[in-house]
Amino acid sequence: GGGRRGVVVEDPSSGFLGVARPMMRTTMVVVAASGVASGALVPASRSGIVGSSLGRGAMFRQSRALATATPRMSASHFDYLVIGGGSGGIASARRAATYGAKAAVVERGRLGGTCVNVGCVPKKVMFNAAHITEIFHDAALYQYSGGELPRLDWGALKTARDNYVTRLNGIYGRNLDNSGVTKIEGLASFEGPKSVRVGDDVYTADHILIA
Repeated sequence: GGGRRGVVVEDPSSGFLGVARPMMRTTMVVVAASGVASGALVPASRSGIVGSSLGRGAMFRQSRALATATPRMSASHFDYLVIGGGSGGIASARRAATYGAKAAVVERGRLGGTCVNVGCVPKKVMFNAAHITEIFHDAALYQYSGGELPRLDWGALKTARDNYVTRLNGIYGRNLDNSGVTKIEGLASFEGPKSVRVGDDVYTADHILIA
């Protein structure tokens, strides 16, 4: 109002966008950026934007450039971030991806979680081997005869078990890739309500699941 015109300016250090308006000999900025209420009037000296030091032509050229710029999402920001690459976490991230979410899974160990790597799967392999041995020992009670009892090669069994687990790790990894889910390797810790640190990197997400 009052014949005053505003121009769009940008703070290079913070990325804030705003409209600079001359007001009582002090350049004021109407800030429209995250972290500051939309339409808030902030002195240029406080915002880091020195509108008065920009030539009128330079400010308008910058406003045209900003108007045509396409917003880009940070590579470290996700719609949905899952901490834990077990069966449940992987399934959740893949399902979110099918609905168009930009999803990621953070895991410090092998994919598949406790069940696949050190729980259900290897346990059942060993249990089945023991069960088969028990059946052979009891075979005579059920009138089976002939031949010696088969011998178990413990080392070969362990190798076969580990290879089976490794194959499952690969299947989980390929499923994530096929679903477009990002894999982040490392130990996750919260930096804030919607930010997670993994090593030297910090990731943000609209929604975070501890799986």
